[in-house]
Amino acid sequence: MNALERIKKRLSPVKLYDLGKGTLQYAEISAFAAGLEILDEALDELTRECFGETAESFGIEYMERLWGKVRDDLPLTQRREMLRARNSLRSDDFTLLGIGKIFALLGVEGKITEYPSLHRVVIDITDREYTEGEKNFIRAQSEALLPAHLEKDLVFLGVTWKSFEEKAYDFLTFENQGYTWQYIDNL
Repeated sequence: MNALERIKKRLSPVKLYDLGKGTLQYAEISAFAAGLEILDEALDELTRECFGETAESFGIEYMERLWGKVRDDLPLTQRREMLRARNSLRSDDFTLLGIGKIFALLGVEGKITEYPSLHRVVIDITDREYTEGEKNFIRAQSEALLPAHLEKDLVFLGVTWKSFEEKAYDFLTFENQGYTWQYIDNL
């Protein structure tokens, strides 16, 4: 029911106003209703953006800023999933599965290897290439989220098979560089 219909419904029982089309009162409540429609739309949007499950624009951005960085490079469903995971972290989430969950909420996929005797985990991040800014963000977030006593090695391999195949390198590409085995061994 739109604002005009709601106003008419509430004023009809009073019987003080002639609410027929073309009357001065009808024109007046139509003007009020037009203003109320704008407010209704704004309130509907605000209500939608207040909750992670329904937020689509500024609401999801505010929630992401609360946790560090706006991830508008990801689809909306993945952004919501990351926020859901971030908001559900518990103190017993620091198993290998929990650490995987933490990196998933950052939008990062990788292989986690645990070295319990060294109190160390190595996270090989191989899902895609990252810029230096993204790497710094992931490092800072891992420091903030993972236990302080745990040594963390984040390994950004920097090259995915997809990106390597897109370059269309072949044997001659490397051969023409003039590299010797000694040079390659010293890399």
